[in-house]
Amino acid sequence: SVTSDTTDNKDDFHQGYRNTFLATPWDVFYRPALEHPKPRVLGSQTAMVTGPKGEEIHCDQYGRIKVQFHWDREGLADDKTSCWLRVSSSWAGDRYGAISIPRIGMEVLVTFLEGDPDQPLVTGCLYHKENPVPYALPANKTRSVFKTLSSPGGGGYNELRIEDKKGAEQIFIHAQR
Repeated sequence: SVTSDTTDNKDDFHQGYRNTFLATPWDVFYRPALEHPKPRVLGSQTAMVTGPKGEEIHCDQYGRIKVQFHWDREGLADDKTSCWLRVSSSWAGDRYGAISIPRIGMEVLVTFLEGDPDQPLVTGCLYHKENPVPYALPANKTRSVFKTLSSPGGGGYNELRIEDKKGAEQIFIHAQR
């Protein structure tokens, strides 16, 4: 480190300069201080679920998925676009609970635990113009629906639908087979 200071005297007869420094010995490797703060990601971001070509659902043994963020212009929308991201669930225990793996092409909401960019977490899926809701809204706003598509290829579905419209209450279950 180097410290310099000059002395300004008012009488113009004295000028001064002082310098001190600390040198690193020649045989010691210089390593700069690692005092930079870790970046933080504030808020949530949206991303698209990705996977290998030809697959509709891609996950690992923990139910984690891969995504491509909208700002990633170089990603190839394949199984190498990101690290594995955990998927939030309403209920998760030791070999019991609820699981619903977001499928390739779905838009998801990603948050970062405590703002840490190394801990992304999928907190939900989002409907949009290309992925509309299962039933027209607001006409069917009293319905709560869990509807899946047969995979691979679609064409069939399973559904659990609860209708809460006064006088037309119903629990409907459909299995493709």
